[in-house]
Formats: sequence, structure tokens, C-alpha cells
Amino acid sequence: SVAWRSATAVHPLRRLAMPKMTEINKSMTVAGLISSIQPPEKQNDVKKILQVLKKYSKDIHVWGDNIIGAGKMLYQSKSQKPYTWFQCGVAPRASNISVYLGMTPLSSATVAKVGPKCSHGVGCLYIKSLADVNMKELEALLKKCFAVKEFVAPGAKPAKPSKPLKPEGKGAMKVKKRPGKKA
Repeated sequence: SVAWRSATAVHPLRRLAMPKMTEINKSMTVAGLISSIQPPEKQNDVKKILQVLKKYSKDIHVWGDNIIGAGKMLYQSKSQKPYTWFQCGVAPRASNISVYLGMTPLSSATVAKVGPKCSHGVGCLYIKSLADVNMKELEALLKKCFAVKEFVAPGAKPAKPSKPLKPEGKGAMKVKKRPGKKA
């Protein structure tokens, strides 16, 4: 009998703090995450989506415990302080591949162009298999994500970040200094 399988015991690895979804996971590499994806068909689909993301950003990291995010933007929700988040991302899930589209709004018509078997949430596209996807339409949608540099949710009060974002790669946010202001 293994102790951590009991209802009251905690698995030894669960004691380690996992990064939040809004944080870059410094203990996991993109290659490491991709190599862990099963089945192989899903792994290949994620690799293909990652190749498209690499066309628009060299700033690609694992965010949280299983999202591959590309680019950076400033995100301000109604209930939280502003934070840096990826512009576009992909995550393998049990039943599909989730494509996070930043703040690019999705309509049923747009999703139907990408693939008739795709579904969507507010800012996510859910793909069962890339075999059922129009890659040109998917790439056009992914490309739009990299135009969004800042998002303020309806009802949120825009606030300045506590520290400026560091530009990293082609798709990174540009931080402009105001004339006459000293750093």
C-alpha cells in the first residue's frame, strides 16, 4: 500500500508549489512538455501549432503547468492587478487541444471556417485533431493574437504595471518612455 494514495495523505510532489497559470514555469521546458504529451497524434498536432506560433514570436515559454504561451501582453481583469500574460498559447487537454487566443474575440462563423468539428469558449478554440482544421484559417486567427499588446476587461480600471515588461523577441510588448520623465 502506498501512503500517498490514501485519502488523507499528500503526494510528496504535491508539496511543491506549482506556478500559477499567469506565471512562466521556470522548471519546465517547452520541449519537456511536448515530449510528455500522449497520444503521439496529439503531440504532433501541438508541435504543428507551435511551429505557427514561432513564426510570430521567439518569446515562447511554459506558463503554469501545461500551457505553451507565445509573446507577452499586459492583461487587466476586473478583479486583479495588471499582469503579464502570453498573447497566444496552446495546451494539450484530455479531450482536445485548447488554443488560447489572447483577447481575440471568436464567433461561431470564425470557428466554422477553422474547422466544423472545432468548438470555442470566450477566448479559446478547442480542436480535436488538426486533420479536421483549415490550417490557413487557424494561422490567420493566431496571427491576429500578436496584434493585441494590452487588454483591459470591461469594468476594470486601467492601471499601470508595477514594473515595465521586458521586451523579449519579435512579438513582445514595446514599452515607451514618456518624454521629460526620468526613470
